[in-house]
Amino acid sequence: MLDPSAKTEYENWYQTILYLPKNPHTEPFLNRLPAYALKFAMVFCAMNDRRSLVINHQEMKEAVSLTFRFWEDLQRITQDELVFNNFQSQAKKTTDIIKSKGIIGQSELLRMMKNEATYQNKINQTLVESDQVIQIQLPSTGKKKKNAFATPEYAKINNLGV
Repeated sequence: MLDPSAKTEYENWYQTILYLPKNPHTEPFLNRLPAYALKFAMVFCAMNDRRSLVINHQEMKEAVSLTFRFWEDLQRITQDELVFNNFQSQAKKTTDIIKSKGIIGQSELLRMMKNEATYQNKINQTLVESDQVIQIQLPSTGKKKKNAFATPEYAKINNLGV
């Protein structure tokens, strides 16, 4: 049970968390923040040993503060995209290389990644299908067209037909 000032503190805090940034890695935790705040408030109430089951304003204030600190720490931890397996790790590395160069030829990317060609092609295809990179055919001197990959931003700025 919450006393009126604790309830007001919780409701005001709850309104602010509705506008916190969401991403796939933190959204499940964000959805549980209100429950965590209430649980922390119960712990603070029990720690204070006031022989009351009513959560007061100070206990709620400490609980929402602690909950928000956990949220900030989680945001900091997940700033870099989480990678769960080798394919994702290689995809992230590929994306980072393309972002650093803006545009890169397929053969140069393959040399830099040091992956087997079919494996790297699967990574490239996945990145193209998820719109993280764009595949471009560059003009070449021979009969074979040269494939390259670029960031969507680079392609747009340089009018590469995307």
